[in-house]
Amino acid sequence: MEHFRERQVDQSYHRRRIQMVHGEVSYHLAQVLTGHGCFGTYLHKYCNQATDACAQCGTTPDTPEHAVFQCDAWHKWRTEACVYLEVDNITPENTTAIMLSSTNSWERVNSLFTRIMMCREREERRVQRGGV
Repeated sequence: MEHFRERQVDQSYHRRRIQMVHGEVSYHLAQVLTGHGCFGTYLHKYCNQATDACAQCGTTPDTPEHAVFQCDAWHKWRTEACVYLEVDNITPENTTAIMLSSTNSWERVNSLFTRIMMCREREERRVQRGGV
């Protein structure tokens, strides 16, 4: 399966990103785009996590694409963002266009990804401390 970040990185994206005057790549957005963060696939490969399953729903593999676009744990937040953005769904295929459409859209998607990643990080820390 092609990774989300590979689909997102294309020449038109870079040209439009350079011309854009709004939106910074935040810490959490960078994690989603690179796959380096609290994703089962990353933690299993690099941090001795026993499985690559999603801590929130159990789906394997837990990839960045699963975390922000598919995981049932964040369905409500994605739905709220879709209403605000006036789109039917947020997908790997339409995220770049949505984010580049306006400053408000960039901030809304970035906020959604940040919110998801912060919750995932809290769960990862809880598990590391020995929580069940």
